[in-house]
Amino acid sequence: RVFSSTASGAAYRSSDLPALLRAGLSASEVLMVGNDPVADICGADAVGMKSIYIHSWQSPVYDLPLPDSCREIKSLEELLEEVGC
Repeated sequence: RVFSSTASGAAYRSSDLPALLRAGLSASEVLMVGNDPVADICGADAVGMKSIYIHSWQSPVYDLPLPDSCREIKSLEELLEEVGC
């Protein structure tokens, strides 16, 4: 299943977690993919999700280390490899 916060015009919020639980998923079963290290990656980490950070020209400047639960990639091609497509 794919849940998109982009469709709603918002970054991932911890308030989205009940929707995932209603779908029968726990936070540990969800992979957050995002290009904003604070709104996407740190938000996902705060509720126990693993994440993939796509560092692109659209990404805001962020000089702190990413959470241990996050893997950084540079392209959508790398994302396809990461998820086995």
